[in-house]
Amino acid sequence: MITFRPTLALAKKLELNLSDTIPSIANRAADWCVQEFRAARRTYLLYCNTPSLYPVIALKQGVTDGEALL
Repeated sequence: MITFRPTLALAKKLELNLSDTIPSIANRAADWCVQEFRAARRTYLLYCNTPSLYPVIALKQGVTDGEALL
């Protein structure tokens, strides 16, 4: 199972409720952090694998809630 951890700013924009406790991760390779950023007047999402720091960039267009974040 993949775990996505949005930043506080992104969670607030998407109106996600984040718990105060960090969930236990069974597979560290499936742990990803998500950050929003702007470049050339477009908004992107930066997905970063936590243990390897491998980045994946995607357009934020159409991402309006937690379900679309996946």
